[in-house]
Amino acid sequence: LEEFAAVHSQAFNCFTGMLSFLIVFRTSFAHKRSDLGYDILISIRANALDSASSIMAFTQGSSVPHEEVSACMRRFAILISCMQAKAITEMRGQNLIRLSLSELQILCPDEFDDETRRILSTDPSS
Repeated sequence: LEEFAAVHSQAFNCFTGMLSFLIVFRTSFAHKRSDLGYDILISIRANALDSASSIMAFTQGSSVPHEEVSACMRRFAILISCMQAKAITEMRGQNLIRLSLSELQILCPDEFDDETRRILSTDPSS
C-alpha cells in the first residue's frame, strides 16, 4: 500500500509540475502577443497622425480657396478618426458593424452622409 501511494504521489507531482509549466508558458505567450498587438496599434496610430499632419501641412501652400482646403482637411481628419476607431474595435475583439456611430470614438459622426452611414453599417463579409 505504501509503494502504491509513493508511485501515485510521484505521478501526481510530475503531472502538476508539467501542468504548471504549461499554464505559465501559455499565459506568458498570450501576454506577449497582446503586448505586440498594442505596440502595433500604437505604431499605426502614430504613422496615421504623421501622415495626416504632413498632408495638412502641404495644403497650406495650395492655390485652392481656403474654405475648400478647410473642408478637405476636416473630412480627412474624420476619415483618420474612423480608421482609428476601426483598429481599436478590432483590437478589443468587437464587431464594428454591431456598434452604433455614437459608440465609436469618431470625430463628428453626425456629419456622415446617408451613403457613408450605409457603408459603415453594412457587414463587408456578407
